Amino acid sequence: MTNGSDREQFTVNIVWHPDCASGGDIANRLKHLWANGPYREVLGETGMNVSCRYATVPGSLVPWPIDWEGSDATAVVVLLDASLAKQPTWMRYVHELEQQAEARGYANQVFPVAMEADVLDLLPEGLDTQAIPWHAWSGDGEERAARLKRELTHQFCRMLRYSQIPATAPPVDATAELGRYRDARVRIFLSHATDDDHGKTTAARIRDWTHHNSDLRTFFAVPDIPPGVSFRDAIYEAIPDCAMIACYSDSFSSREWCRREVIAAKRCGVPMVVVDCLRDIDDRVFPYLGNVPMMRVDSTQDHRIEEVVSRLLDEVLRDLLWKQRVASFRQRHADVAFTSRRPELFTLSTLALGNGKRKSIVYPGSPIGEEEKDLFDRVDSSVRLHTL
Repeated sequence: MTNGSDREQFTVNIVWHPDCASGGDIANRLKHLWANGPYREVLGETGMNVSCRYATVPGSLVPWPIDWEGSDATAVVVLLDASLAKQPTWMRYVHELEQQAEARGYANQVFPVAMEADVLDLLPEGLDTQAIPWHAWSGDGEERAARLKRELTHQFCRMLRYSQIPATAPPVDATAELGRYRDARVRIFLSHATDDDHGKTTAARIRDWTHHNSDLRTFFAVPDIPPGVSFRDAIYEAIPDCAMIACYSDSFSSREWCRREVIAAKRCGVPMVVVDCLRDIDDRVFPYLGNVPMMRVDSTQDHRIEEVVSRLLDEVLRDLLWKQRVASFRQRHADVAFTSRRPELFTLSTLALGNGKRKSIVYPGSPIGEEEKDLFDRVDSSVRLHTL
């Protein structure tokens, strides 16, 4: 299958001045992180399409312009240091990029990254875009690049969620449209056993970390349900709009609502990461926790919380890119089910395959193994499994 178009689904452009000593290193680190993450399954072996803009066009003082028309959504990351900010031609180039992005709506964005503490004071009047504060972060180059990648990945998720979630009504003005873009930030549903101290503590640590280090939203069950609202209604209303982190502790599988939450998330196809915080033993591993990434976290690994959130954002962006890639296929193939993860037997129960509506499943990545395919054949040999 091909999408029948030369347009990219999503492109990233990194801009820096050639005198920026760390520009090339940061760009290469970001390209490596985005190329080797889970994006290969939905985008191909090279991963995310990342272009660099630092060399000037022959006969010009600035790089090549951005091809805004060649992609459904375009992000431009500007590594802003004094060598760029003090060059009027480069600042005009950046200002023009911001104007071009603004004219195309919030699915196209320019993200300045303040490399130095006082660089924003050098900007000419009229350039007031919120910048990502690289200069304020601690850690070495690898750690800061990983944080920048996480920050940008969330913004990319916001761009694509904004473009894929239809507005309930046409916005009356620019302020309303900005509000819709702000509301497109990622929300994390923290599934945990409330009577299990270790699972509940791990979920609370993730919630607190996200509140202090990002603008991600979280749903922590009881504290996030208004008085007078049905617990069941609140849970089932929240899950489809969230990504889930399931804190898998000793009593998780034995709790009815933990099981209900995971099943609801699987039925909705929401991105999910399982956090393994077992202390002793689980007498019956809940079978529907599989087919998603699992990460180990214990009480001595504070840095793993950041890694869990980063991986969840990768899963969200991967899911959004998949949906964008197959959007045109869905319109032409109503009898095909498109799932963003490799299929499992649970998939059959969610896609109305048995009543003849859909008999083919298309998924990203390499084909599932023959041993798994044999299970599908035993349940329903008429179901066809295809990779894109």
